[in-house]
Amino acid sequence: MSDLLRHGAGRVSANGAHAGGERVWQCKDWEDFQLAWKTTEEHPSPHELEVAIGRRFEEMTGKLPFANVRL
Repeated sequence: MSDLLRHGAGRVSANGAHAGGERVWQCKDWEDFQLAWKTTEEHPSPHELEVAIGRRFEEMTGKLPFANVRL
């Protein structure tokens, strides 16, 4: 989450840019968006959870979540 916010402010983290955030910051009124997150265990659990949520979203809507180019 902090990487996403730092990237949106124009700073890149030690791990590189949070590329998914590129799409968020280009939206009109992005400053008013509500962000949510879920605390997870150490890697790879966060990535596995993100993929599972993304796949479920894709099943329900027929497309990837807005800021995801891939899962």
